[in-house]
Amino acid sequence: MLSERNQNIPKPDLSKVNVEGRKTYQGTNGYHRYESWEISPMPIPGGPGSYVANGSEHDGMGDTTHRPERHIQMTTRRFSKLDLLRDGSYESENTSASVAVMPWGGSKGPALGAWRELTAQGADLGWYYTMFLNPLPSGMVEELRSKDLVIVPELNFMGQMSAHLRMLGINAESITQITGLPFKTKDLVQAITEKAGIHQKESVPA
Repeated sequence: MLSERNQNIPKPDLSKVNVEGRKTYQGTNGYHRYESWEISPMPIPGGPGSYVANGSEHDGMGDTTHRPERHIQMTTRRFSKLDLLRDGSYESENTSASVAVMPWGGSKGPALGAWRELTAQGADLGWYYTMFLNPLPSGMVEELRSKDLVIVPELNFMGQMSAHLRMLGINAESITQITGLPFKTKDLVQAITEKAGIHQKESVPA
C-alpha cells in the first residue's frame, strides 16, 4: 500500500463502498488480450484464455515482436488508457476567487490548515486538491486556467507541480521546502500571504 501522508480519519463505513470487480474473460483459449483498445478482461488463473505477460513489445497474444507498426499500435493503446482518468474527482472551495491554493501529496494537511486560517481571517482564496495528477481532471484544469495565480506548496527543489501546471497554461508559482521535513501551517500562512500579496500589488495598473 502506498501512502503520501498520515492522517486521522473516521472509521470507514464499508457498507458505503462500491466494489467494482475487473471484467473476466469468458471465452476459450487463443485469447488475444492485447488486441482490444479498451481495458481487456482478465482470464481466471487455471481457466481458458492463457496469454503471455511479456516485458518486450508484443503482439495480440503477448508474443515478442519487433515490427515498428506493432510498437506504434501498442504504445498508442497504452497512452489511450489515460483518457479514462480525465474525469477524476477533485476538491474545490471558493472557486470564484482569482487566487487559489493547490497543494499535492503530503503537503495537503498543512496547506489546508493554512488556507482555512487565512480564509477565516477574510482572505479571498480558492482551494483545489486532487489525487489524479496525470492526467489532471479536465474540469479542474479549466477552472485553474481562469485564475490570476495558483499557489502550489510542494516539498521539492524544482517546483515540479507548478511547472506542470504552467505547461497546461496555468499561471502557477511554487512555495518550496527542501529541509526533509513537512511544512508547518504557520510557515505556509506567512508564505501564502506574501505570495498572494506580491501578486495583488503587481496586478494593480500604474
